[in-house]
Amino acid sequence: FDFSHYVPTGSGELREVEYIVNRSIREDVPVNTNVMNLEEAMDSGATALFGEKYSSSVRVVTVSDFSKELCGGTHVSRTGQIALFKITAETGVAAGIRRIEAVTGEKALKYVHDLEDRLAEVGKVVKSRPEEIPLKIRKIIEHNKELEKTVKKFKSDITRRSDGGGADERVIKGVKIVAKVFEELDAESLRIFVDEMKVNIKSGVVVAGSAYNGKAAIIVGVTKDLTKKLSAGKIVKEAASRVGGSGGGRPDMAQAGGPDADKVDEAVKSVFSIAEKFLTVSI
Repeated sequence: FDFSHYVPTGSGELREVEYIVNRSIREDVPVNTNVMNLEEAMDSGATALFGEKYSSSVRVVTVSDFSKELCGGTHVSRTGQIALFKITAETGVAAGIRRIEAVTGEKALKYVHDLEDRLAEVGKVVKSRPEEIPLKIRKIIEHNKELEKTVKKFKSDITRRSDGGGADERVIKGVKIVAKVFEELDAESLRIFVDEMKVNIKSGVVVAGSAYNGKAAIIVGVTKDLTKKLSAGKIVKEAASRVGGSGGGRPDMAQAGGPDADKVDEAVKSVFSIAEKFLTVSI
């Protein structure tokens, strides 16, 4: 059923519509139909449906004093035959036009049963009775957020304590370059390492990479004093080609990713030759 309305209908309003319609269904009032000319029908107070076109002769469907509309479809003889009315969706279909989708009778009952089955399945998963499910899910979400914070802090602490041990350090054309590959470290943690190392070396380039969740992640950082000679964005873009991906960013910090996680080591080490090429051009 399409109707004119400029904002989404709230859940409370939809519930009220369901109550009103189902109350009329329970009253089991007669549904009367009369054929009359269009002008006479409109004068009698019948409602024309939005967007419909009517001929000179129209069918007027009256449900007691509850509803009086122009309609050419078939109808029950009493409202009680509808049994149950359940709204399943409310969406926007055009500017200022909303649409209600609903089911009736046995289909409405099946819809309710399907919802009950899904709710029961959720209850099994979270080990709660139906009435306890919302509270249990909120607790699970809050707990997960706390775990994520803990893991994030743990990774951050580990990364910050890393002094570059195991890193490949070289000086190319007077510029210090530090490259290190980590095992299973996300991009945020790699960025922390790069930021810390940039502070430690004071001047130079830092690159960090890792295979995380089956994908390659690479971060490149360039200290401010060297950004006119070297751009982290350009360096990481070239390195990313080794892992089948792409990347970019600012001159002082950039990141890349790609599907070829097994080539992270190769991509990180390629930064030495990439930096040398850019330094040669800038001289």
